[in-house]
Amino acid sequence: EDIQQIVIEWVRILKEDKGFSLNDPLFPALLGEYDAKTSSFKREQLSKEHITSTTTVRSIFKAAFEAAGIEYFNPHSLR
Repeated sequence: EDIQQIVIEWVRILKEDKGFSLNDPLFPALLGEYDAKTSSFKREQLSKEHITSTTTVRSIFKAAFEAAGIEYFNPHSLR
C-alpha cells in the first residue's frame, strides 16, 4: 500500500504541479542546464522525454526505496 500511495502521489505531482499529461513518461529524464558561473550542469527540471537508460531508473528506484526504508522492487514490478 505504501508503494502504491507513493506512485499515486508522483502521478499527481507530474500532472498537477508539472503540467504532464497521460501521454508523458511516468519516469521522465531530467533537463540539464549549464551554469556558466559554477561551470557545472544543474538538473532541477523534468523533461517530457523518457529516461533512456534502465540502469538510471534502477539506481533512482533503489536509492528512493532505501531512503524510505522499504524493500526494493525493480521498476518493472510496477506494471
